[in-house]
Amino acid sequence: MLHANVNTVHVDTDLGVAEVTPEAMKDFCKRHFPSKYDQFVEDMRDHPETLVMDLEQVLNALEKTPAYETLINVITKQTIETRDEIGDLSSFIVFQHFRSHAILRATIETLRLAGIERFEYFWLLKQAMSSPDLLFELILPLATSQWIIYKTQEHAFPLPDTPVLMDPGNVMIALSPRMLAEVDLGVHKPDGSWVIKTGIPKSKFTEYKRRAIANTYKEIVFHDPVKLEQWRRTPEFRGRVKLARSISYTDLVEQSLRRTIWTKSTFS
Repeated sequence: MLHANVNTVHVDTDLGVAEVTPEAMKDFCKRHFPSKYDQFVEDMRDHPETLVMDLEQVLNALEKTPAYETLINVITKQTIETRDEIGDLSSFIVFQHFRSHAILRATIETLRLAGIERFEYFWLLKQAMSSPDLLFELILPLATSQWIIYKTQEHAFPLPDTPVLMDPGNVMIALSPRMLAEVDLGVHKPDGSWVIKTGIPKSKFTEYKRRAIANTYKEIVFHDPVKLEQWRRTPEFRGRVKLARSISYTDLVEQSLRRTIWTKSTFS
């Protein structure tokens, strides 16, 4: 267990910068924009510099969307009041899933093994997160399902580094240490539906703890070291550590992604 401040947790210091060499740019252009390749090569003669692409710019753009503004408002008032808020929170869940530590690292590693440069993934992510059609397809299953919000008076929910917890037909995410959202995808509500509950049943909290531990790859954050130590001593946590040490990081993430609510056809 480590003591830290918010500036040093859930942070990847070596992930968000990609070098873009002239040769890599040419290869990228040939594959994605073949009709412009000859002109691009000609232009490169006058600009042969190696560039740097920063993923943080993409993530900062996401954080300026209504999704994150709504998240702060919902956390502040500890309730959901409108259908639009459900839509924004559904967007937040999609963004958090794709920007999470585990998903980013595993995707970059998988593409690297396939010979695809890191900067290309950054570009693909930016294109995906700015595509209205794709975002609609990703957000719709969440926005038209049944939501239950559990709110507590005290901090209750430790936060894993991969916050979107997916089981078949069900998604959980701690919106804050005092708010847990559960989305039941098996209950279709075209106009959205939500229930606010004060407190959380012991069985539901136990489920959250199990799923949070099973989706942790790097760290779990909480203000109370006693509570964290209790989690660390559980069989679930020991089993997670053992599993993480026995298989590759990418394989570990792939196991988790098999529980995704989105089908492969979504991205085709």
